[in-house]
Amino acid sequence: MRLIEKNNNEFVIRERTSLKGNSGDITNLNISSELYHEIKDLDSSKILIEKIIYDKDTKCYITVLLDYNQENFLNLEISAGKNKGKSYRLRLESPNLLEIKRSKSIILNKKTKSYLFNDIKEIKNTVQKRAITGFIFEREICEIKGWLPDSKSPKLFWKGQGKSWIEKLKSVNFNVEEFKIDLKKSKFEKWDATDGENNYEIKKYDTTKLKGYTLYSEPIIKIAPSRSKWKKGYSQFDFFPSSEKYNSFIERLMNAEWWKRDSETILNKVVNSSVGIQFKDKFIQKKDIEFSWKLNTGKEGIAPIFEGYHRLSIVFKLKIN
Repeated sequence: MRLIEKNNNEFVIRERTSLKGNSGDITNLNISSELYHEIKDLDSSKILIEKIIYDKDTKCYITVLLDYNQENFLNLEISAGKNKGKSYRLRLESPNLLEIKRSKSIILNKKTKSYLFNDIKEIKNTVQKRAITGFIFEREICEIKGWLPDSKSPKLFWKGQGKSWIEKLKSVNFNVEEFKIDLKKSKFEKWDATDGENNYEIKKYDTTKLKGYTLYSEPIIKIAPSRSKWKKGYSQFDFFPSSEKYNSFIERLMNAEWWKRDSETILNKVVNSSVGIQFKDKFIQKKDIEFSWKLNTGKEGIAPIFEGYHRLSIVFKLKIN
């Protein structure tokens, strides 16, 4: 669970390029100046770069994983990026990428941290923060099991006017009976891998060491910003500058009639989207796992929270030894 505390200073950065395009792009990384400075301003950080390269001839993709600590990342050669003033271009000194660039082939002759795919839909081309060791563990499990990495997370649609949940909450004047989840428009998918028929959640835990409840998902709204953004002008801060005000809102939400009616349906839809959890030591089917909602106040040992802001979470515990 300590890895979750590091989500604010651990980054997985993905970038896609073409083998037949500008060869320099293979060994470069274009990164927004905002993200670069966010990493730079942290006391420490870890960065995993996932470089995705497409080969038009074979119609396949390869991903190459590169690990950096903050110092090594910031020491990468830097130049102006594609969007002048808004991005940087970093030179990645990677033997694997240099081999691909020289040979003009994504088929590597030596053992590397790389993975071949047949469809770009198998890979998300986004930037996201995640625990790096967990990300690599998921890929290793997929390679062993022959599964396809295919991470899905619940996307709950809140009723109200506006784009963000804050705007929607404001539009209904903070009325928790009107600020509710639209079951028809929401997506409840949650899994990390698939075999084309069944979906699987992957957790980097040893089942022999699991005691009590463990975090499964946090699909409901939560306060989890980077500390540098948590100030006046940031919408969540402007509406909930204190944890007491936010926690009172979450408590009222949990007592709303719609939550009492629909919370079990939401839980089951999320949980039933996969057939079970693959742990470090074994796979356990969903029927042998107990799932429930828990309010994480930071005292239950479920997971760290930001500055005392409570989180309504889905947790699990094993029914079997």
